[in-house]
Amino acid sequence: VQNSILMREISIRTKKEKNYVLLEFGDNAGGIKEKDLEKIFEPYFSTKHASQGTGLGLFMSRMICEQGLNGMMDVKSKRGITTFSITIPLEEKNEK
Repeated sequence: VQNSILMREISIRTKKEKNYVLLEFGDNAGGIKEKDLEKIFEPYFSTKHASQGTGLGLFMSRMICEQGLNGMMDVKSKRGITTFSITIPLEEKNEK
């Protein structure tokens, strides 16, 4: 067990605007240290032991958002709450 949060919560929020869709995923699992936030999307970065992961998950997720979907992926962490945001532009449909 990595933390002792008794009332664990996960939030998922979606929002559609004219030109984009916003997806937000959050939890209250204790937050991410500021020094780790600076490196969290770097390849092979992990706070876990090497046997528990490769450190590629968030790197690949961001690459898919940016290169595959022409979107953005960001993270914020304050007072024990972390939120990942994904912004994906909506395609304009040509009407005939």
